[in-house]
Amino acid sequence: MPKPWDIDDRNEFMEILKPIADRQDQEINEDWEKVASLFCFTCQGSFNPLCAFIGGFLAQEIIKAMTQKYSPVKQFFYFNNIEICPDFSINEQLGETINKLGVFPEGNRYDGLRIVIGAKLLETMKYSNIFMVGAGAIGCELLKNYAMLGIGTGKQNKKKKPGRIVLTDPDHIENSNLNRQFLFRMKHIQKSKSSTAAAAAINMNKDLKGNILARLDKVHESTEHIFSDSFFENLSAVTNALDNVAARKYIDERCVMARTPLIEGGTLGSKGNVQVIIPFKTESYSSSTDPEDNNQIPHCTLKMFPEESVHCIEWGKDIFTNLFMQIPQEVNKIVEDKSFFPQTSQEITSAKQVLKALS
Repeated sequence: MPKPWDIDDRNEFMEILKPIADRQDQEINEDWEKVASLFCFTCQGSFNPLCAFIGGFLAQEIIKAMTQKYSPVKQFFYFNNIEICPDFSINEQLGETINKLGVFPEGNRYDGLRIVIGAKLLETMKYSNIFMVGAGAIGCELLKNYAMLGIGTGKQNKKKKPGRIVLTDPDHIENSNLNRQFLFRMKHIQKSKSSTAAAAAINMNKDLKGNILARLDKVHESTEHIFSDSFFENLSAVTNALDNVAARKYIDERCVMARTPLIEGGTLGSKGNVQVIIPFKTESYSSSTDPEDNNQIPHCTLKMFPEESVHCIEWGKDIFTNLFMQIPQEVNKIVEDKSFFPQTSQEITSAKQVLKALS
């Protein structure tokens, strides 16, 4: 495998690649050489979010193959993150250019990342001031990526203020969260999502210790004395991991007013939204409206914050369905099938509910 940013290995690689390109009738120009050189230079590097994306994609395809319930991806699939790599010109003195990029390993946990993105971007990420809203399924994934990238881990020095991640979520961990919010375990049930997620992130990257702040505050009009205009203005970026549209629109408005970039991501039922917002340069979240599906209510809202009358009705229906439909159905199933023995976790849970109802 080519050594990181090694010019001799790159030249040898290009000698092997050019005949192949000729046979494919590919035009060998500066852009082609630059992409091929980057591939060679960064072979031994790693960009953690891309690794997570590939892992998630493969896991999804494996589940499709095992269940045979969904159609697998059969068409050609292409994805790249070339924009994160440091820029250079192959027409200049390449050796001098590479030395200025700060891409060589230094014997620490960020070496794989440094090979791919260079010292400048790595330093920018370390001294970023990030505000995360939500520590649910999307929030856990985001925080894991931030910890792996070293975002907010920079320590205070004479020239720079320390990096920081502020994470807020008023929810507490429920048993139903554990199947998708992977930073939490059974021992964490009824504990704060934000503080538990922050502790998990520190466990992943010790450099985050002292640089991550967990809060329990909701971000709305009543907490503007905490999350003030100056708070938003001093942020490098805000990342949303919310499950309701009203909160997303409120934070979008605050970010536009403060001219702070927003990475918007959220789910509602089976729907998802991802959007990068640069105030006054790109469209904001509130500029367009997704089709509303009023029949879907986020599970966390139903269990923790039934703010509207419809939430209370759905909460009551959920209890009624469990008591008078699901449990009786499980009782009938056991009575009719006397050889029934629970094996899966779902069957074990159902059997426990039946025993509890009959006792």
